[in-house]
Amino acid sequence: MLRIARRRHAALRGLRTPRAPLTTTGPAAPVAPDEFTRLLRRICPDRRLPARLGLAVSGGVDSMALAHLASALLAEPDPPPAIHAFIVDHRARPGSTAEANAVAAFLSTRYGFAVHVLPLDPPHPSLPPLHRCPRSAFETAARQYRWHALSRHCLLRRVSHLLLAHHVDDQAETVVMRMVNGTGYAGMAGMRAIAKPPESRGVRGAVGYLSILRPFLVRGGPDGGGAGAGAGRIGIGKERLIATCQANDIPWWEDPTNTDTSLTRRNAIRHLLGGGSSPPAAAAAAAAATTSTDSRCLPKALSRLSLVNFAWQIHSRVFLEDEHIATRLHSLGRAHLSICTFSGTARLSLPRWPPQDMAADLPALSRALQKLVDLLTPMQRPDARPLRNQAAPAVFFPQTLRSAPRAFTAAGLLWTPEELAAERVRWVLSRQPPCRSVPDPAVGGMEMALSSYPGDDREWRLFDGRFYFRRRWPRECPPHAEHTPLSIRFLKPAEVAAARMSFRELDPAAPQYSRSVLLRSRRRGAPTLAPLMPAQADRLLSNAIKKVPGYARFTVPVAVAAVDSPSAPAGQVVGFPTLGLWKRGVFAEAPPATATTTAAAPPPLDHAAADAFPPPPDHAAAYAFPPPHHAAAEAVPPPPDHAAADAVPPPPDFAAVGAVECVMRGWGEYMGEDIPSAGLGRGWDVEWVNPRAEYGPRRKRRTEWAKTFGEGEGDAE
Repeated sequence: MLRIARRRHAALRGLRTPRAPLTTTGPAAPVAPDEFTRLLRRICPDRRLPARLGLAVSGGVDSMALAHLASALLAEPDPPPAIHAFIVDHRARPGSTAEANAVAAFLSTRYGFAVHVLPLDPPHPSLPPLHRCPRSAFETAARQYRWHALSRHCLLRRVSHLLLAHHVDDQAETVVMRMVNGTGYAGMAGMRAIAKPPESRGVRGAVGYLSILRPFLVRGGPDGGGAGAGAGRIGIGKERLIATCQANDIPWWEDPTNTDTSLTRRNAIRHLLGGGSSPPAAAAAAAAATTSTDSRCLPKALSRLSLVNFAWQIHSRVFLEDEHIATRLHSLGRAHLSICTFSGTARLSLPRWPPQDMAADLPALSRALQKLVDLLTPMQRPDARPLRNQAAPAVFFPQTLRSAPRAFTAAGLLWTPEELAAERVRWVLSRQPPCRSVPDPAVGGMEMALSSYPGDDREWRLFDGRFYFRRRWPRECPPHAEHTPLSIRFLKPAEVAAARMSFRELDPAAPQYSRSVLLRSRRRGAPTLAPLMPAQADRLLSNAIKKVPGYARFTVPVAVAAVDSPSAPAGQVVGFPTLGLWKRGVFAEAPPATATTTAAAPPPLDHAAADAFPPPPDHAAAYAFPPPHHAAAEAVPPPPDHAAADAVPPPPDFAAVGAVECVMRGWGEYMGEDIPSAGLGRGWDVEWVNPRAEYGPRRKRRTEWAKTFGEGEGDAE
């Protein structure tokens, strides 16, 4: 297969030798609605149309033909899907907004779609607007911003499947572009008819909930004519989409930047392959009549049929290789990945791979590691070369190295060998420590400010490419009330001891409790704050930090509040969001709606919080968490006498206003898996571990596939 790729690279060097025309003569047949429906059902789950479909419409001839064909789905005998059309307004040239509004008006008037015009804003405040991006990075930035907007709005409207109008000409351009970029042979497979949304790391749930469908790339259709022998079997080409729009009097809007060969590399490749911008609707018939053949002649290896068939061969080979690796991994003893949601570190346990299979299995094993890295790395696009050249040989074949493997960094992670036994290999994967001299490529940055006004930060925001944050505001909260301003950053070495001391401070209102509270998030209802004893808070925090290996503890996110103190110029640590441990007073408190404030009985406790951390009702429970033996524990006064503890009622749980919720990226996003593999596939077992679950009742920990999508909590059920 590598020889095939070399022949394609050699074909690029011989472009001046005319061998075969790119296109052939003959009219193109329009795409019939029943043909489109049949192709779409082939890539839908169980061949049934989903309840809600999304259309990515740019206004060009491809997407307008897709919108017309999708309108026929409204007349299906099955329950017709609700169709949402998403039009992205890039706002990178004059007239972009007017064209987007014209397309929206046409789709809404003629087809009755629910149309949404999406102004393209940066996905993070630290990123520049699209019109200010440098010309060399314009295409990459536009793709990233566009996918972020589409994924976000699909989730907001519960659209589970998004249709794209990519056709076989786009597939040929993608293959050539990846050849030019030097992509590995797995990248030569091009675009898939069924895929997950790329560039959507900042949208929680997009990877597991949203599916991308490209019905024009489905193989096996009838021959549509006008594109040579076998054209229909490889999918639908652009000429058939133009014929569809012409036959149904559908206008389209052409972006003039698509003809600028100096703007993007794809434009240059499109011009090279002879697939330039399609003419306007009024002149399309005349242009088709006068232009029967392309004046440029290309080698047969660069014809559309050859490129698309080559991509399909690579796709089939990659699929078979991945299935072979999954079968071998299952037979050798399954890989186990344990991810700590407090620090984002993971422990990887793998079976030792036979060294004689290194040459044949190394490419597929490298792709498996790349999927694993995507769960843990703070980077948007980690480089695959270190994984293929360094990580995969050290992890799967340590016996083939000249010396014992040592810790190394690759793809934004620190790989540390923990055990190299005869049958199993264990590694610890943690976030690479930030370097002051090198800009950190973390998605979302390494510091994030949270709004202190109700109504803001309701959606999940990505921090350090690994953790999502949001604030929970009740509906009855005054919109202009200002709360404690908070910011998220990494824990510093000098703050560990001070944080442990501050979280053990006693609460003057209830001396047997500390000023630390445990935040319990709920899918429905306001989060609650459960009081903790000093020993509970100290043991929870100290044990969680001790289990984080090495310098990875200084990549744990903490919440910081600004204080006017020279001893804390960087702010005071007031919470560990990934642990749910906060200092009381950071959030405004309100008694829960179910509480009754009568003189006869104190307000009832929240049962879930009471199970996880029960207040001491008797003498034995009062000493359930003895203070640890270190110097900081000596400053804590002894527990109160038993009579006073029995006389003072335990403080009730309070509903938190503006609580900060945190969840690790990847947790709970992959739904519908029979075995929790977090998208890694067959042969992998993934476990999400929360340190605070160890202090609750001894119940069975929930696996990832059983967790609900919208929860923000990961402790024991």
